[in-house]
Parts: sequence; C-alpha cells; structure tokens
Amino acid sequence: MSDEALKDSLRKQIEYYFSEENLQKDFFMRRRMDKDGFIPIALIASFHRVQALTQDVGKVIEV
Repeated sequence: MSDEALKDSLRKQIEYYFSEENLQKDFFMRRRMDKDGFIPIALIASFHRVQALTQDVGKVIEV
C-alpha cells in the first residue's frame, strides 16, 4: 500500500471512530475522552483496525 493510500485509510478509520454515529454507541471511546473530547494518540494507535494498517504511531500522528 502506498504511503498516501495508507494515510487515507488511517484518516477514514479515525474519522469513523470520532463520528457521531460511532460515539453514540461506543462507550469505551466516550469513557476515555477528556472534558475537551481528546483521546491519547497511543490509545487510538492501539485499536485493532488501526494496527492492522500500521503499527507506526508516527503515521497515526501524521493524519
């Protein structure tokens, strides 16, 4: 997978995690959000679908 395709796939997956549709039912994500709605990058990078794309936290930070 090209670097751009990887970034696009990561971006789409992370956008889904933060979508209203997902957050309405994802208690795990909501419990880990701080008062401003932030979640640690390391946690996002540890999600199975993200790890299936890359284990490079730097790539997750880039998107």
